[in-house]
Amino acid sequence: MAKEIKKNKSNGGFTLLEVMIAMTVFSFFYVAYYVAQNQNVASSVTIREEIKLKELCTKKLNEIIVKPPQFKESLTLTTEVTAFEEDKNYEARVTYKRLKIPDVKKIMGKEEEDESGNNDSGSSAIEQTFMNKIKENLQEMIWQVEVQVINKETKASYSLSTWLQNTEAQVKDLGSL
Repeated sequence: MAKEIKKNKSNGGFTLLEVMIAMTVFSFFYVAYYVAQNQNVASSVTIREEIKLKELCTKKLNEIIVKPPQFKESLTLTTEVTAFEEDKNYEARVTYKRLKIPDVKKIMGKEEEDESGNNDSGSSAIEQTFMNKIKENLQEMIWQVEVQVINKETKASYSLSTWLQNTEAQVKDLGSL
């Protein structure tokens, strides 16, 4: 009698299809993790660059605040470009501007005076003279400075601006109104 050899199928192993599916899922998770890590590193580099630009910009602006230049009209004509001694890859561009106070009459569209000597807004000639003198004094005393720091290689930039007081400016007499 021939004995039938019974093959015992074991369910303990994986089929080729199951291994392929597991490898595919593992690959997707690995790629997602790798991409996230790369983005994190790129963000860190960008943030480091922004911090460096901000520090250099703040340093240059503080130098100007501590030791302001002599305020004169020639400051507004050009932009001063300087390199940093500690890092030659960065340059600072400093721009000075005078305070500009707009003419309120022109903004409101009320430039003409009526026959009584008052303009449409109801202000008298004395008030207008007074306001013009204040405007002239403020424009002489207050200046704006803008500092922009640029990385020469990456062209990344950061800028700050503030108002400076011209301590040498003399307040003009309002005269007899």
